[in-house]
Amino acid sequence: MIKGNQALRPLSMPRFNPVWKDVEGDWCKNESLASVPFSPLESRIAKEKPGLSQGLEKLRSLLGEDNFRKFISPLHNLTQNGNMLLVIAGDFLQRSLLERECIPSLKEAFGVSKVRIVV
Repeated sequence: MIKGNQALRPLSMPRFNPVWKDVEGDWCKNESLASVPFSPLESRIAKEKPGLSQGLEKLRSLLGEDNFRKFISPLHNLTQNGNMLLVIAGDFLQRSLLERECIPSLKEAFGVSKVRIVV
């Protein structure tokens, strides 16, 4: 009989969680994943999605160099599909700042009617 906060546990689940102590190096090798240093959005877009480079340059002129480096360069990704722009931010603070400061400029620079910012 289950009492209090007890729960059913499958037989295959151990009674304790193993603790990793003094783990160094790559302890979980996965050949299909690679770690790369973070680079500014504009350099990644120029290589991976050159069609969006013109919109980024227009956005740079609309926001100014300082605001562009502050709000746009640290973004994870940017994708345009028709009249919608999908922006992937790093965290909720960055998302809130983008929503407050950049949505009209993003719409004008990329010629879209909708901007969606996700984390």
